[in-house]
Amino acid sequence: MIESIDDLIVFLKHFHRNLLEDPSLPPEQIPDDLPEGLAKIYRELGGLIALEQHPGPFNAQDTLIIASPHNGKIVFCFENQGCWAAMCPADRQDPPVYLTECDEYTERDEDFELVCDSLNHFLITLCLQEAVFGSLNLVCVHKADNILDTIIAKEKFQPLWLNGQYAYIYRLQDFYISEDRDMLIMNNGWVGSQTRQILDIFDPNIDPKIRIRIHGVDLPRRYWTKFSEWKAEWLFDEENAEIRRVLIEQVGYEKICKELNAIEIDTWREYTLMIIDGVEVEYDEENDELIDIEPMVLLKMTCPSTNHIHILRVPPDTTSAEAAITWVNHGIHPDKFAIQT
Repeated sequence: MIESIDDLIVFLKHFHRNLLEDPSLPPEQIPDDLPEGLAKIYRELGGLIALEQHPGPFNAQDTLIIASPHNGKIVFCFENQGCWAAMCPADRQDPPVYLTECDEYTERDEDFELVCDSLNHFLITLCLQEAVFGSLNLVCVHKADNILDTIIAKEKFQPLWLNGQYAYIYRLQDFYISEDRDMLIMNNGWVGSQTRQILDIFDPNIDPKIRIRIHGVDLPRRYWTKFSEWKAEWLFDEENAEIRRVLIEQVGYEKICKELNAIEIDTWREYTLMIIDGVEVEYDEENDELIDIEPMVLLKMTCPSTNHIHILRVPPDTTSAEAAITWVNHGIHPDKFAIQT
C-alpha cells in the first residue's frame, strides 16, 4: 500500500522505469518555497513531468505541471478540458487543495472550492490516475458487470491506494496493483501497464463495452484477443496506419513472412531479400479512398555462427539483398566493416 509521497515515488519509478533512465529534475529548475510533497515529486520525477509527449506519465487525463508560487498560492494541475485548475497555499507543508476556474485566478476565497484537506493525498491520487491513463497498454471495461472484481481476485491484485480523494469529492478512486507491480487497475474500469500485455488477462467476449488501447491506439473489436491469436492476413484489409503499425509490431516480421508466404527475390551471402505483395496500403482517410498499394520488402539476416534469424523492413523499391544490407548499415557496404554484422 502507498502511505506517503515517498512510497508513491518508489512505485512510479518502477512503473515508469522504461521511459527515462534518470527521471529527476535538476535542482535549479525546481521553484523555492514549495510544499515538501510537491517538491519531492519534482526532484525525483520532474523529468517525466517535463516530457513532451501525449499521453505522458503526468498529462494523459489531467496535467501536473512544474508550478511556482504566486501571491501565496500554487497552481500545480489543470483539468484536461481546461475546466478547472488545482491550487494550494504556498505557506504550509501539506496544505489543502482548492479548485478554481482555469481562466479566473481570483484572489477571492469564495471563488475557491475545497476538494481535499491534504495536498499529498490529492497528489497521490492524481499521479496514480495519470499512470493508468498514460500507460502504453490501456484497457477499459464496463464496470457494471463486476468484471474488474473478477480480474482483481483471479490475478491476485492487491490494494495500492484506496478512497483516493480528487477533484470530485463525491467520487473516490481505488487503485489495485498486480503481483509484479506492472499492471494498475482503477475502480472506474481502466487498466494500464507500461510493459505487460493486458489482453492476456481479459476475455473481451464477456463484455461488449470493453475498450482496448495499445501504444496509444484504440483497437477495433477483432483485435480484442490474445496477441498470439492475431493474424498477419489482417494487414491486407486494415486501412488505419496506426493500427497496422501495432499489428506489425505485435505479430512480428518472422510470422508475417511465414503466414503470408513471402517470396525470396534475391540472396547475397547470409542475407535474403523477400517480398510480400499487396500488404502496404496508403489510404486517404479524409477522402475515404485508396491511394496506392505497395509491396512489403523484408531483409532476412541469418547469423552464420548461431543460425539466429533477424528480419528487418527495407524500402519497397529495393531489389537486391546487397543493396538492402547497405541501406540497413546507413549506406555503408558490409565489406567496409572489419567484422560484418
